[in-house]
Amino acid sequence: MHSEIEEFKIRHSISGIPLCFYSIVDGKTLDRKAKVSSRQELDVVLETNGLRSSWDQQWEEISRLTNPETNQYVDRGHINKFFVALAKELTEEAEEKVGKIQSILVDGIDSSEGSIWDILWNFYFFNDPALKNSSNEELSEPIATLSEPEPNISDQKYKVSLGLIDRLIGKSSQKSNFNTALFESDHSSWLERRRLAEAKVKSANEALQKWEQREAENARLLKARSKAIDELKSQYEAGNADAIVEYCDIALGMSNFPDCIQNIYDLEYTPSTQTLLIEFLLPNVEDLPKIKEWKYTATKGLLSAKELSVADLNKLYDEAIYQISLRVIHEIFDSDKGNYIDGIVFNGRVVFTNKSTGHEESACIISIQASKDEFLAINLSKVVAKDCFKLLKGVGSSKLHGMSAIAPVMSMRREDGRFVSAQEVASTVNESTNLAAMDWQDFEHLIREIFEKEFSINGGEVKITQASRDGGVDAVAFDPDPIRGGKIVIQAKRYTNTVDVSAVRDLWGTVDHEGAMKGILVTTSDYGPDAYNFIKGKPLVLLNGANLLHLLEKHGHKARIDIQEAKLMNG
Repeated sequence: MHSEIEEFKIRHSISGIPLCFYSIVDGKTLDRKAKVSSRQELDVVLETNGLRSSWDQQWEEISRLTNPETNQYVDRGHINKFFVALAKELTEEAEEKVGKIQSILVDGIDSSEGSIWDILWNFYFFNDPALKNSSNEELSEPIATLSEPEPNISDQKYKVSLGLIDRLIGKSSQKSNFNTALFESDHSSWLERRRLAEAKVKSANEALQKWEQREAENARLLKARSKAIDELKSQYEAGNADAIVEYCDIALGMSNFPDCIQNIYDLEYTPSTQTLLIEFLLPNVEDLPKIKEWKYTATKGLLSAKELSVADLNKLYDEAIYQISLRVIHEIFDSDKGNYIDGIVFNGRVVFTNKSTGHEESACIISIQASKDEFLAINLSKVVAKDCFKLLKGVGSSKLHGMSAIAPVMSMRREDGRFVSAQEVASTVNESTNLAAMDWQDFEHLIREIFEKEFSINGGEVKITQASRDGGVDAVAFDPDPIRGGKIVIQAKRYTNTVDVSAVRDLWGTVDHEGAMKGILVTTSDYGPDAYNFIKGKPLVLLNGANLLHLLEKHGHKARIDIQEAKLMNG
């Protein structure tokens, strides 16, 4: 039922380290679900466990009271009292969800937490020190058990004392001098205690070893993070355009929107005009909370939900979209401590199902341009979002919930000075071609060409970058799909040895730096377990030699991979 603690699903992180953690807590039914998030993993763990325990206990009580076999023994007044209280609690939760949508702008204004650099430097990982202490305490008893001497049948305890009569009538020669039954019982008990103690010691030592490994990994990550933050801060203060985009990415990525807003976006900065373009994925009407109240009817024993009317839901949606646009602009201007941004263009896009065709579509439904001086002169805490949007000459239909597409004030460019002219090499590849022995530049062009065919199915495009034998970006794909698409980094490794996990870490850092949605690493060889463990929970895809041959064959090309032959040819 419950998810594990995961990285917050935002595109940006520092040196491969997430900006936030989150957990989804599911109430099993009653439309009850909560996302617990924090930049500190320990906070998420504690709050998640508390909420799960509370909801699980409540659900057990609901199951008990609604079970015909048990509720006949429960006082009807108790049942009514329980469900009246539950309806009240659920109503408060529903009102809170709607309230968070209505206060998107105000909450964004009030949520300023100080310097972004301080927030990043103060980030820490959950590594419970109590585990180390408790491990030592838990080991004391089993260690003491292991030190117990093994019972010996010659011990005094097991010697049998013969009475005078036994000795006089000569029975001493007929009876055993030892109580073997008692010895065997004690020895069996000793062996079982020792077995359990050894198992406890082994389990505790394994847990402690894992804790120590995580502690070492945390230290490494924090060191890498600190170095990355220092480098980014230095580049940002120097006015580096890429660093400015990354800084804005972090600032916006930290924004704590209501759960129905995914906080997915793309950024583009024009240094000559100091303009930041934001392409933001807006929620759909169906994503908003719909329940406004819960009621319990005692006479029918029925707990039911009352939903917002269509008119109220549409009104809530329109207000939310106006507030999102203003809040995003506010958060960027507010965080622009280096004064590198004079203007912001916000384009709000939404993915929806066209009710006339039944097909999924994407449209820009809102667009606004704001200068810094003009925007900062507005008292956002007092404005009506729609009126403020109109004052700033924002563009959008009168009914945003109608999903009417508009022409954005400014569109995102795709030009990149690193891109070079593509070379067609796939036509030269045949069954005799050993990919592992290809010229490395030809191999990169082959990867670009094959992925271009793969992405062109959905209207995407792939461009190859300048020679990047140092492990940088080899190709960049642009997938137009508004949900799974965006910018995708592709790296090609014509290797004859197993690809080390460091190459996968480099890809993750490149995806992070490029602000990409996904990273794909392609090799002629294979990856080790560390590489596959590293990509868990990350938007990374590893394609080995077998996957590459299959992809080539899918697009009408056959080749082979012979690692040993390539090693001999490469000397």
